[in-house]
Parts: sequence; structure tokens; C-alpha cells
Amino acid sequence: MSDLLHLARRTVETHLTSTYRKLGIQRRADLPAAMGTGGAGRRPVTEAGAAS
Repeated sequence: MSDLLHLARRTVETHLTSTYRKLGIQRRADLPAAMGTGGAGRRPVTEAGAAS
């Protein structure tokens, strides 16, 4: 995804780290609960992290 948007991988990592810190989570698996979705209705996520 970062290649498509012409962003450095480190830029994406920095923004994700900041977002996770603000949400009080440590990993991607914690994101649905933090967003209040509980994972319901999620589309599968590819290896790169983009929804397919």
C-alpha cells in the first residue's frame, strides 16, 4: 500500500505507532475492539495489511 501512495514504510509505521498509542493498543489485532467494531463485518486482510 505504501508503494501505491508513494510513502516510505517508516512513515506508515510512525503513523500507525502514534495511532495505536492514542487508542491504547499495542497490535493490529487489538484494533477492532478499540474501534468498537469487535471485528464484525470485517473483510479479510492481506499480508500487506490492505483489505481485499
